[in-house]
Amino acid sequence: MPLRLYIAEKPSVAVELAKNLSGPIARKDGYYETGGGLATWLVGHVLRQAMPEEYNEGYKSWRIDHLPIIPSSWKLLVSSHTKDHFKKVKELIGKADEIVHVGDPDREGQLLVDEVLDYVVGGREKAPKMGAPNWGRAVSLEIIS
Repeated sequence: MPLRLYIAEKPSVAVELAKNLSGPIARKDGYYETGGGLATWLVGHVLRQAMPEEYNEGYKSWRIDHLPIIPSSWKLLVSSHTKDHFKKVKELIGKADEIVHVGDPDREGQLLVDEVLDYVVGGREKAPKMGAPNWGRAVSLEIIS
């Protein structure tokens, strides 16, 4: 049976998803395992924008003539406070045959999961098969607000 991974924006959504998937629920390190797949979560912004000196060491003590600092491509880096959980999410993405994007249904919720998929596999189009969440069945609006 293909391994389906649900990626939620926050733990409260992942636990509600797990409760609504088939089979028994087992709490693991950083995710829930069910008969219907794995449910994991992000913890806010697991990735951060690179600081100017991470683009060019010369910007460590920048001057007015350095401005504006506009990189040719923007770098995202794993936040130090989320690195352990990010490592687990990355591992789960690597094992998944299908990913269901369950970021909150707003711009930021979608962005958080999209950024992780971009960082890990190069974007949605390069991710394993993408499934669509069934918001009506899986999660109540109180949980995701």
